[in-house]
Amino acid sequence: MQDIPQFVGDLLWNFWTVSIGIVLAIEPVVRWFWPGYDAWATGYLTADHRRQLTRIAAILAFLMANYIAYHGAKVEMRASNDRVTQADKNNEAKWPALTTSEIAAFRARAQGIPPEHIVVACETVNCRDLADGLANALKTVPGWKVEILHRGGLDITGVTGIQINPNEAATVSLKNSIEATTGLTVTMGPDTRKDVGGNQSFLVVGNKPF
Repeated sequence: MQDIPQFVGDLLWNFWTVSIGIVLAIEPVVRWFWPGYDAWATGYLTADHRRQLTRIAAILAFLMANYIAYHGAKVEMRASNDRVTQADKNNEAKWPALTTSEIAAFRARAQGIPPEHIVVACETVNCRDLADGLANALKTVPGWKVEILHRGGLDITGVTGIQINPNEAATVSLKNSIEATTGLTVTMGPDTRKDVGGNQSFLVVGNKPF
């Protein structure tokens, strides 16, 4: 029913609706300005023939006006449905942000993990809310050094889900804390501390799995 205003608006405001008024009014207006119009017009068409032509033209204009209004409403409805479908697809691909209770529970669990220097990486807007939520929660835990990387500097192309590297006791504890407090699934990367080098750990939020 929400398309009725669109239909009525298109019906009242288009060329063919205006044409109906012109067709119905043209003879009375001409007759008012030109008293001899009927005598002149009868030489070509009788009054009955002119009335029949007027009715036919008005009906045709009415049909065209309704078709254009219907077509406009249909196009608008299709565009609206496409927007809804695209929004649904975007929502399916987007990681939900952590709730307040999840952040509090995760922060409390993280306090029992030896502090890390960790890089939280996310490449797209679909993962940013979740990645930033995890990173900001860790930032409030004493001893943790947290860097947030939104784009560039770390190749995470093709990563699906949440992954932590390197695979060692402290990062496994972080994995367990995230899973226990958020219900998310976290996988451990294949690298060891020797493979990664340095003292940084990496938490990557990749594409949301379907």
